[in-house]
Amino acid sequence: DYTIKMTFGDQTATEKITVTYDPRVEMSYDVLKSKYDLTKQLETKMENVANASQQLAVSKEIVEDYQKRIKALKKKEEHKDILKEHKDILKKITDIQDELFGKADRRQGITATEFPSSISYLYSASSYVNSLTKKPGNTELTLIKNAETKIRVIIAKINEFHKNDWPKYQASVKNIDFSPFKEVEEAKY
Repeated sequence: DYTIKMTFGDQTATEKITVTYDPRVEMSYDVLKSKYDLTKQLETKMENVANASQQLAVSKEIVEDYQKRIKALKKKEEHKDILKEHKDILKKITDIQDELFGKADRRQGITATEFPSSISYLYSASSYVNSLTKKPGNTELTLIKNAETKIRVIIAKINEFHKNDWPKYQASVKNIDFSPFKEVEEAKY
């Protein structure tokens, strides 16, 4: 039950309302409860994936920023090893993102991907659970299990990247001098 209070000028109206499920659809409490529980499980998984992918996106932005700053130094020959490392680390990040979201498809028109992305497994499971009108069956439970497997693998890759590759990258860029201050010579007159 909810209470709605509306105010207009000096007048106030209060009304109690009860929110119920669509009366045209017959659904027992057990079905609603199981649907709710599965939806919450999937929402948690989606939130975890979103956080992990956001972390990866921030890492990519940092690499791209450093890459621009190094190129701006105009010392490409001096920093060619680190620029190659940038290219490699960006490829690793992009490969993980492609596995998670699917590769960018530049074709026009209605196209289908050859292989589903990891996140699409989660969306499929969510779609099936949200459309339930009876207790979850083997289809829904299998979809959730498949989504969990795919997501577990991709999050493990993201964690592995941040545990192994990222600290090495950080160490390699820490010693680059990005200071805009240079040795100033005494002016002559």
